[in-house]
Amino acid sequence: EAAKPRPFDPETPKSGKNGARKITLARGTDERVAPLLDGTHVSEVKIRPHGGMSLAGKELTNLVEALKKNNTVSRVDFDSAALGDDGCEAIKELLMQNASIHAIDLQFNNITDLGIEPLTTAFLWSSPVVRDLHLGRNSITDLSIPRLEAVLQKCPTLKLSLSGNKIKDLSRLARWAIDEADFSKLIEHARERREKRESRSKRVEEAEGVKDQGDEELKGQGTDEVMAEGTEADEPSP
Repeated sequence: EAAKPRPFDPETPKSGKNGARKITLARGTDERVAPLLDGTHVSEVKIRPHGGMSLAGKELTNLVEALKKNNTVSRVDFDSAALGDDGCEAIKELLMQNASIHAIDLQFNNITDLGIEPLTTAFLWSSPVVRDLHLGRNSITDLSIPRLEAVLQKCPTLKLSLSGNKIKDLSRLARWAIDEADFSKLIEHARERREKRESRSKRVEEAEGVKDQGDEELKGQGTDEVMAEGTEADEPSP
């Protein structure tokens, strides 16, 4: 008799840096997202729907709500979760409310230009901490370039992966890309300019203070001379 297939269970949590765990979920039911809510330090979550099924509806909602409240997960992998454009609405809410996720993988999710609208809205309306957004192997076209350009202008250090889509002119997006080293140089340059302006303003204020003090001293000397002349004029002639 053939063995019955075993029901899916999350893989044994793997320990990472500082005891952080990495977990894999096939579904978003309450009991399976519990590790995200029980105070356990989970650093990475992988979503692998069983049997090629899509993660949608209540299960996606449960997972997103748990991730919203979690402040330790830094990477979420939705690779091949078949989220589609509808799932992008839930991801938008996640990105706008979670403050710990730095990388999110959305490749192979049947995302079209319709799904790009809510995803880019998350970046344009708020300030997600995401630094790595993987949108490869979807069905995104040149129609999404203006919105993606706007995101890269606002978030110049965002690493945006779009390989394998239907975009013909990626050069329009490449010009906005900037790596973290260059961004750090820009920040340092801005800091140096600010310090120079502050130093120059301080020198001007000090010079004006010295001038005002000199004017007061000269004025005082003039008053002393006038008083001295007046005293001499008041003295009786011998």
